[in-house]
Amino acid sequence: SFFNEAFTTGDCPDGTVDCAGDDDDHTEPIDAAPAMTLDKTGSLAVGADGVATPDDVITYTFTVENTGNVTLSGVDLTDAYLDSVGDLTDVAGNGVDVLAPGDIETATGTYAIDQADIDNGSFFNEAFTTGDCPDGTVDCAGDDDDHTEPIDAAPAMTLDKTGSLAVG
Repeated sequence: SFFNEAFTTGDCPDGTVDCAGDDDDHTEPIDAAPAMTLDKTGSLAVGADGVATPDDVITYTFTVENTGNVTLSGVDLTDAYLDSVGDLTDVAGNGVDVLAPGDIETATGTYAIDQADIDNGSFFNEAFTTGDCPDGTVDCAGDDDDHTEPIDAAPAMTLDKTGSLAVG
């Protein structure tokens, strides 16, 4: 809410200073509208051989934006399948877990694929972000985003055949 108070005074015709006056106040309610978005992208680096093999790495970029009208604190970004997720950047300088309205912060994470992912032809996972409101409401805003990283199959096999002629 926003509180404002105004005062007025006036002098009387007989010269009396501030002989009349009034004041009035008003409180304008401002509704809190907490909101945030999460955008997750990923890219698989297949290495020098150009073929997906176990331990090749998918690098993810997470972009979190406060799209509401209140500052969020305790901002948390989780992705259970990733080997690691870095801290959100602190572009605004107000803390890595604080997002003021309009703030946009990013983080990165990695996942090393395994043979099951290659056999499946893709890797799917989902990330979540939450934040707390100034009034103390925990997880009052949040979002999730998923990403499926395609993993191209490269089936190949070789056959070496040797023989010898037995003369006789």
